[in-house]
Amino acid sequence: MFVNQSTASAILVVALHKHGTGAERLVDALVGGAVAGVIGVGLFPAEPMKLLRNAEHELLRSLAGALSHVAELVRRRTVAQPDWTLAAAQDIHSQLGSLAAARATARANVRIAPRRWHLRGAVTLEETRISRLDLLSNAVLSLLRVSADALEEGESLPAGVSGGVTAMADVLTMLARAPQPWPAELCSAVTARVEETIAAVGSQAGARAPVIASIVRATGRDVLNVLPRPLD
Repeated sequence: MFVNQSTASAILVVALHKHGTGAERLVDALVGGAVAGVIGVGLFPAEPMKLLRNAEHELLRSLAGALSHVAELVRRRTVAQPDWTLAAAQDIHSQLGSLAAARATARANVRIAPRRWHLRGAVTLEETRISRLDLLSNAVLSLLRVSADALEEGESLPAGVSGGVTAMADVLTMLARAPQPWPAELCSAVTARVEETIAAVGSQAGARAPVIASIVRATGRDVLNVLPRPLD
């Protein structure tokens, strides 16, 4: 808010360019920045945990939606619509950008706002966990691309591979739909489904089936890494 006030004042000074305008806009900028600091930092600072969880939810929603669509295409052996893969990748990257912004805001929040200092430890742990979403997103993007290419070239994927893609879509949907913090029962169910899928995919034959199977296993491991660690 302080930066916005300063930028707006600078633009007005250049645009209006009248006698006394610079001093008046400087005072306005200082007053606006001070008010923004008091309200945004002192009185009503943002809730960092909520910022992180909202951004995580939107990213998981994007990942789950894209992977569910691919799972349906694999099941029906249908080629994706033109440019769908690109649009899905752009949406995922957009959500990753929002997640990075939320992480930066949360770090600044607990560092600057006195009312949020007590959350520094919790935010550090949560941010460390959420940072693993980058790897999960990369695995999902790889799964989208390789699966779409296989379908486009008419490759028949084994049932174990298509089942693995469906399972990863299911667990991401479960996580995206559940409110946070995730209950232990949900984490246990996701862990069991992922471990079962990793074991079931196994080695596959074919042009892209082994690659997809490998990415499914990597996706499963990344999902497990995103789950919160149980307290000792």
